[in-house]
Amino acid sequence: MRDVPLEVEVVQMLIVGAMVVGILVMMLVIGGAIVGGALAHKNAREDEARWAREDAERAARRDRDLSGPMGGEPLHA
Repeated sequence: MRDVPLEVEVVQMLIVGAMVVGILVMMLVIGGAIVGGALAHKNAREDEARWAREDAERAARRDRDLSGPMGGEPLHA
């Protein structure tokens, strides 16, 4: 094994450490993006279900309430 100055070894360790930290941070960011995407998809599904339920309730109300120009009662001009 070659003897290299201590400064070179320290610099090499700093470079390797920085690379390891960079890889870990990158993995953390990618994991956060994946989890965020999954949560957004879950919320979108819940929103679609809620909107469909609200549309059905609105249609049922519209069918029950037949008064007014939208309900078939003639509009006198």
